[in-house]
Amino acid sequence: RRHHLRYVHVAADGAFARPAPEHAEDAEPDLAHPRGRAQAAGELVAASVPRSLVVRTGWVMGRTDSFVEHMAVAARRGRSVQVVADQHGRLTFADQLAAGITHLLDTSAAPGTYNITGDGRVASWAEVAQRIYQLRGADPSLVQPVPSDGGPGAVLDLEKVKATGYRPGNSWLLLGERLPGAMAPPRPVAVGATSE
Repeated sequence: RRHHLRYVHVAADGAFARPAPEHAEDAEPDLAHPRGRAQAAGELVAASVPRSLVVRTGWVMGRTDSFVEHMAVAARRGRSVQVVADQHGRLTFADQLAAGITHLLDTSAAPGTYNITGDGRVASWAEVAQRIYQLRGADPSLVQPVPSDGGPGAVLDLEKVKATGYRPGNSWLLLGERLPGAMAPPRPVAVGATSE
C-alpha cells in the first residue's frame, strides 16, 4: 500500500462449494473443506489490498521433484505404480504460471481473480502417468488406477485470462518436452507479443 505496488496472491489446488465441469473465477471456495477455508482466507486478505490480483491455479509442476519427474523415473525403471484415477485437472508447468502472472502485470490487468493453468485436455492423475509411461517407451499398464479420498479435483475455466491475450499452451501436448532430459521448451507467450 505504501509504495502502491500490485499484490499477487496465488491460490493453488483449491476446493469449491459446488461441483462443475470447470470452475470460473466467481466459484466460491468450500468452507467445509480445509483447503477451501485456507483458500478463502488468503483470497480475503488479498482482496483488501488495492489493485490486487488473485491467481487460482492447480497441479503445478516444477522442473524437479514433481509428479512428472517421479513418474518418468518410475517409467524408466519399469516400476509398477498406483496412481489416483478419480481426480481430474490440467497440469500447470511453473513457467506457464509465471508467464501468465507476468503478462497480467505487464498489461496492467484489471484487479480481481484470474484462473491460470495449462490448457488442453482434462485428465486424471492416472492418465497423466500412463501418458508419461508411453512417452518413455514403458508399458502404461504398469500404472494401476486407484480411487482417492480427496474429492474429484477442480478444473479451472481459462476464458478470462485468455481474454487478456494470454495463451498458456496445451500442457497435455507439451508433456513430452517437460520430461527429465528433454530440451528446454519455448516460453508461453501472450497473443500479439513480439519475440526478442
